[in-house]
Amino acid sequence: MPALGGREEGGNTVAWAVERQDGGRGFSTTMGHFYSNWKNANYRKMILNGIVWAAGADVPTSGVEAKFYEDEEVTQHLYQKSRKALLLTGNHHPAHPWQETSPLIKSAIESNSDFYVDISTNIENLSQYDLDDYDALILNYANWEDPNQLSDKSKDSFVNYLNQGGGLMVLHFANGAFHSSLPNAGESDWPEYREIVRRIWDHDADSGHDKYGEFSVHISNSKHPITSGVKDFSTFDELYFNQKGDQPIVPLFSARSTVTGKDEPLAWVYNYGEGRVFQTLLGHDAKSFSTPEFQQILSNAINWVGRDND
Repeated sequence: MPALGGREEGGNTVAWAVERQDGGRGFSTTMGHFYSNWKNANYRKMILNGIVWAAGADVPTSGVEAKFYEDEEVTQHLYQKSRKALLLTGNHHPAHPWQETSPLIKSAIESNSDFYVDISTNIENLSQYDLDDYDALILNYANWEDPNQLSDKSKDSFVNYLNQGGGLMVLHFANGAFHSSLPNAGESDWPEYREIVRRIWDHDADSGHDKYGEFSVHISNSKHPITSGVKDFSTFDELYFNQKGDQPIVPLFSARSTVTGKDEPLAWVYNYGEGRVFQTLLGHDAKSFSTPEFQQILSNAINWVGRDND
């Protein structure tokens, strides 16, 4: 089997085998962090040869041959879905029960699309996971009273993912993350996040919301794929207003605030680099995510940011 390339001249020991006097065999390796490693035919052969040898079977002279299965094939086999999204959560404002809403987001998307949704409760998995495995990311997260910075590695991974065409959905108060106005913000402020998320909650300004309750949502852009076929609807939620940002957006739907007396935009789309972004201010709690029309919007949105309609 040809040698596998590495970054250090002479290489390091990354795999080894042991055969005991009683005939027992063992094979170990430190490789295998990313599934994409398996695209290398010699890598597959080395790992599979080791497994077969450790099992006590004869390894073919030419090595163990195996087909590489693309992400879509694996996802289809495991989940009967062809695409994957990664939902990032694990912290939020105390009034936003992410433990309850995250499964509902997952269910809404999986019930009405060809996406399987992985849920991560560690925001640093932006760099620990291979984001190339995912067609879209979903943010149901805010670093509430967490002064720690997002690591540079995770920041770079997130930005690179979007620049290369990855999709993003930003839900409700995820637009308040990584902002200096958060309580106990510490060193967590990240200016580039305000470029990725174009309308943000600023505690130091006049960002606010109507009292939680029922209100009517008006579809202002019925021609967009995300709102296509969705009629005006009622929901129970917080109606946000005075979200900060001046980058161009394409509004999709709105509602009349009892505080400002204005029709406040509640969702919009735009591009960041090559990536598509859908941001909505809806999504306060489990009841909010139980609205059928909002569930349909979420499934339409994942298809749009994930470029299912291209």
